[in-house]
Amino acid sequence: MKGFSKIRFVGGTADGIKDDHMPSSMCVQFISWFDGWMRINKDGSYTIIKGGEIDKKTWECYHESVYEKGSKKNGYIQYKHVRKKITYRCISTTKKGDRCRNEAINTEYCKVHKKVAA
Repeated sequence: MKGFSKIRFVGGTADGIKDDHMPSSMCVQFISWFDGWMRINKDGSYTIIKGGEIDKKTWECYHESVYEKGSKKNGYIQYKHVRKKITYRCISTTKKGDRCRNEAINTEYCKVHKKVAA
């Protein structure tokens, strides 16, 4: 089919998964596969959730498998697992008393709050 490519993930969480209808324009150098996330509960405990959508209010961190585009094999572009990525939430509290929802750039503060904390 014109404008579409076949891809296959090799290694990592998505090992062996194929997509026969990936828009060719989305076949970029790196693709992330969402593994799961961790949330903080009202009592301060944590829950690990595999897959699913992230709750923007309670997320603490999330995990991804990163795949790099490789050569074609048997008609499929091979995306090989290169690393795991963990993204943490900023530890700052907003003026309203809520937790900042931004991604931390150094496992503690986001770009905005890093400047304030310095």
